[in-house]
Amino acid sequence: MARRPIGQGCVFAVSLILSASAFAAKPHARPRLSEWEQAVALREKLEATPAEQRTREKYETVLAAFRAIYHQNPQAAKAPAAVAAVADLLAEKGRVLHDQRSLHAAIGQYEFLREQYPNSPK
Repeated sequence: MARRPIGQGCVFAVSLILSASAFAAKPHARPRLSEWEQAVALREKLEATPAEQRTREKYETVLAAFRAIYHQNPQAAKAPAAVAAVADLLAEKGRVLHDQRSLHAAIGQYEFLREQYPNSPK
């Protein structure tokens, strides 16, 4: 049996494999959004919905996204802003859905913000 030199055949095979894997990769993959960016995007989507089409569930989804920020890391840079966003959303939810409980919860949330983050400009 004659032995074949490995040279060009191997180079071609390796370059073919590398090319195929490059095509398989997502060329325009977006970087993952931070929790804050995700929460803000959810809020923007909610605010783009006409008030009469907003539901308790839609508000709760956005509220949960902002709450997760300060529950997971109370010292996070965005934690005071997340607490303020929850307070604002609760007040809005109370007005839009005529929900007294949410209005009272908003007051509690603003008090929590003042107590837990006294140096926050919020």
